[in-house]
Amino acid sequence: MVKLKKILIGSPIHQKPQILEQFLISLSGLKKETFEASFLFIDDNCNKESSEILERYKNSFTKMEIKKSSETDIYYTDGSTHLWTENLVWKVAGFKNYIIEQALKDGYDYLFFIDSDIVLHPETIEHLIQQDKDIISEVFWTKWQPDSIELPQVWISDQYTLYKKDRNENIDEMEINKRINDFINQLRVPGVYEVGGLGACTLISKNALVKGVNFSEISNVSFWGEDRHFCIRAAALGLKLYVDTYYPAFHIYRETDLDRIQEFDKSLLPNGNEKEYNELIYVLKEGIEGLGTYIYMTGYKKDWSKYFYGSLLNDLLKDVLENQSRYEDAKLIVKAKIEEINLKIDDDNSVTFQFILINEGIEKGKSFHEQMRCEATLMKINGTWFITEFIVKE
Repeated sequence: MVKLKKILIGSPIHQKPQILEQFLISLSGLKKETFEASFLFIDDNCNKESSEILERYKNSFTKMEIKKSSETDIYYTDGSTHLWTENLVWKVAGFKNYIIEQALKDGYDYLFFIDSDIVLHPETIEHLIQQDKDIISEVFWTKWQPDSIELPQVWISDQYTLYKKDRNENIDEMEINKRINDFINQLRVPGVYEVGGLGACTLISKNALVKGVNFSEISNVSFWGEDRHFCIRAAALGLKLYVDTYYPAFHIYRETDLDRIQEFDKSLLPNGNEKEYNELIYVLKEGIEGLGTYIYMTGYKKDWSKYFYGSLLNDLLKDVLENQSRYEDAKLIVKAKIEEINLKIDDDNSVTFQFILINEGIEKGKSFHEQMRCEATLMKINGTWFITEFIVKE
């Protein structure tokens, strides 16, 4: 029997609820065939709802520890960019160093650092392990300003230099722009490339941790940001830095980026098949909303049963039959709708979605409204998608 790798997934979290939700959904959908994961989150939230979301997701992770921060600094975003101060940078560095200490203490094979505004492809960690590098990040792309082009979170040298240049080489602006374009275009091609700096979505080996990589400030380096100091220290320790571009992550840098989550989800399907994604969403909505929408005088408006399959269909039909008289006695009227649909995992024949199910209606003359976090798996059977599993998680 092959021994599974032990990986600690760590993140300091000071995040808006909607963005945090997407981050956690992404982590819960990671494929874990060759490793077992533990999670260590530093709750530095000033938003109570964000802290409550973290606690709620404990049920979605087998091993999850939340350490509450006692710090009081506030981190601002203005809808355009993120506003960091020196105090915030080194506070986060301290959180990350604490996570490193725990990874060393508990003998993890790898530590995966992930910022709480990143959404991962399900294959990310499995793939990064296979690259057998001491320090490797998965690439993601960000418009650091709303009207700028997308740029990677990795760089060649110094603070954020995106082109190669020999120490004594003099080049003009045209050549600089050409080399920047060459670097960016290279990262658009799936591969593994050596870089000079990285961060935010990084797998670190036990070997690198034991050698002493950390995020502490290097006193004679003026570069801004704890990731720069981490990368300089790693290089000084003889460790190379790499970026992988096979499974780019999605960066929710602004709340407006939430509108593009569905496009990222589509890309997770084989060949990014938009038509198939739309078909899946149709089956999901028609089946779940059809099952939930009911008027005691006319019954179900839609034939919801044709979207379900196997033992799940039999169980649902039995449940509906057993509760029919109760629905009629209560003069039940309910309209169901699903929102916040997120692709969790996929393979060639099955796809799992997480979503919010909202039921509104009237029962025994009293109105009600309820929200439930749910999960449904769809399977392709003889060329047609069916719902084969439906779970109400809370």
